Amino acid sequence: MNEANHMTKAERNELVSLARKRERVAKTLAVHRASQLKADFEKQLDTKYRPQDDPVWEELYKNAERVAMEAQQALAADCEAKGIPTQCAPSIHLSWFARGRNTFKEERIEMRRVAYTRIDELEKGAKFEIERVSLEVQTVLATGVLESTEARAFLERMPNVEELMPPLKLGEIEKQLLLKS
Repeated sequence: MNEANHMTKAERNELVSLARKRERVAKTLAVHRASQLKADFEKQLDTKYRPQDDPVWEELYKNAERVAMEAQQALAADCEAKGIPTQCAPSIHLSWFARGRNTFKEERIEMRRVAYTRIDELEKGAKFEIERVSLEVQTVLATGVLESTEARAFLERMPNVEELMPPLKLGEIEKQLLLKS
């Protein structure tokens, strides 16, 4: 083979250094992206939707107001006919919830908890993938200079993470909780 086709030790070292730098920057970007996702979620959580924000909503709301007013008038007339004093009579009111479920503090707290947990999972997954690819690149660069079977076998000794961290079983967790009680 031609010497120009083989990477020099200096080139390998430079590429390993570059891979590590790129890994650090990519992981920093993952942290920044997680912050952006959280800010975007907070914006969604705080958004209020008004009938006048959309022509379809505005028309639907106007129709609902008309129907509610007609129903209130019919209810008031029926109550009057039955002798129910106006101050004691039931009434019909139309409401527009501008925020849906996130109108309620408890719901916002729960949605935020779920969203932040998911964003944290995404960030950890991104960092893992960045590290995995970086290591893969560094391994390829390093194994290019490994010649002995013993050296290559040494690289294969890394334990399997699935074996080290088997899935949790709900029943086992419940038993642990009962033992602590």
